[in-house]
Formats: sequence, structure tokens, C-alpha cells
Amino acid sequence: MDVVILCGGRGVRLGLITKKTPKPLIKVGTKPILKHILDQIDNKKIKNVFICTGYKSVKIEKYLAGLTFKYIKPVISKGHWSWETGKRILNLKKKLKNNFLILYGDNYVDFSFSNYLNNLHKRNSKFSLLVQNAKLCDDGYGNVDVYDKKNVKLYNNVRNKNHYYSDLGYIKATREIFKYFNIKNKNEPLPNILNKLSLNENVNCFITKSKFITITNAKKLKLANNFFSN
Repeated sequence: MDVVILCGGRGVRLGLITKKTPKPLIKVGTKPILKHILDQIDNKKIKNVFICTGYKSVKIEKYLAGLTFKYIKPVISKGHWSWETGKRILNLKKKLKNNFLILYGDNYVDFSFSNYLNNLHKRNSKFSLLVQNAKLCDDGYGNVDVYDKKNVKLYNNVRNKNHYYSDLGYIKATREIFKYFNIKNKNEPLPNILNKLSLNENVNCFITKSKFITITNAKKLKLANNFFSN
């Protein structure tokens, strides 16, 4: 299975912190959040890892050049900082195998990644999300409706208080996802694509109570540092 990690955004909600440092390289605890993610997915079942960069790509490239892992060897897929997440994935269309995971470079779930891969294999679904009760998330906002505790009824491209579950950004997909990309507007956010997917395909989900870490703003960055420092 391939893995795509989205690391191209500017991180404007972090203010001055991302003026010099791209968000994936911001330290939480003793190492950048990107390193936490890469250490987690360093698994023999993972074939290719594509790091989709944009903003301050050179810094991420230099950082990765100094790292080694047991199984994975991250490869840079460079785009412009203005590209939306969907365009970064579309840019990899010719390189991705049929099954792949999409992760965000500022999200981390403290769980057994190996067990997650095993569960994905057992269910053998084309599309899967890792979700959590929105009340367990720091802001209480959700964007996913679920039925039968394992199927997605709706993925909303906007988070709000009306949805019971929140997507944590460990998305399993197949190449069939590309038929939901807007050919006329290639610069499309991933949540828009996932919304269309949920309305037209059987999207599976796994519900977890594991700790969800994100550094999308200064408050959440502080919480992430507290978690990794303990």
C-alpha cells in the first residue's frame, strides 16, 4: 500500500510560527510532527510514501534527506504553495498503486498503525475513514455522519456542531477516487472530493477513541506539545 502525506499548506492560522518553518516541521515534544507520522507508518506493508510539499518545500526536502527508516523511503512530490490538497493528490495519479492512504502532515492519532492496516485488509473496502466522536476532539466539531457504526452516510466539507463524528485524516482509497476529481477545476480541496465520494460510494469507517493530535492553530499546538511531553 502507498501513503500520501499532505504537507504543502502555509499554516497561516499559526501566525508567525510558520513564517520560517513549514507546519510539518514544527516540533511537538522532541521532534517535528512529520517525524512522528513517519515513525508511525514505518511498516513493511507500506510500499511508497509520497510527501506532497509546497510552502517552504526546500526545508522539508533537506530535513527528509537526513532521515533513514527501516522500511520506508519518503519521496517528495513538489507543487506550488497555492495548490489545494486535491490537486496535490491528482499530481500523483500516474504513480499511485490501486490502494493507498491519504494522511495530513499536521494530524496524528496515537494508535497502532499496524492494527489499522490489518483491519483495513480484513474489511477490504475501497474507501475507509478513521473517525472519532466529535465530543472527544478539542473543539467538538464534526464533519461525518455514520450508520451501523461502520458506514459513512455523509462527509461534510465543512466542520460544524451538527455532525456526531469527526474525520481524523487517515483515509484509505483506491484509484477509483479520481473519477470524483473536478477535471475543469483541478485545484480542488480534498474535503470537497470526499463529500462527493460519500454521496456516491459505499464508504466504510473505523471509530476510534485513541488520542487525536493536530497542530492547526496555536491552541492545538500547545495541547500537542503537552501530549508529547508527558
